[in-house]
Amino acid sequence: MSPRLNYALVSGMVRQRKALARTSRGRYVLCFEVQLDSGTDEDPVIVLDMEIWGEDAEEMDKRLENGMSVLVEGHLASVTFEDRTGTPRHRMVMRTHQVQILDTRS
Repeated sequence: MSPRLNYALVSGMVRQRKALARTSRGRYVLCFEVQLDSGTDEDPVIVLDMEIWGEDAEEMDKRLENGMSVLVEGHLASVTFEDRTGTPRHRMVMRTHQVQILDTRS
């Protein structure tokens, strides 16, 4: 049996950064989108939803800005939720382990 492996490493630009939130259990989460170049002409841009949790979320809330180039390490997860009409929906997110900012802002 081969080992299970769920590891992702992507680089791109922060497209949309949302506000730091706190769960009902008191954990912090910061959600943001990273825009990637797909390398094809048909679909030139890929946008991935990202989540960073805990103390890392608090730290990145102070540093992360829209338009920054980042290198993100993490794993993919499927999230289930209900939309406004009560219909179950699924989306793929990348739960980050580490975010490295590749450029700085003045």
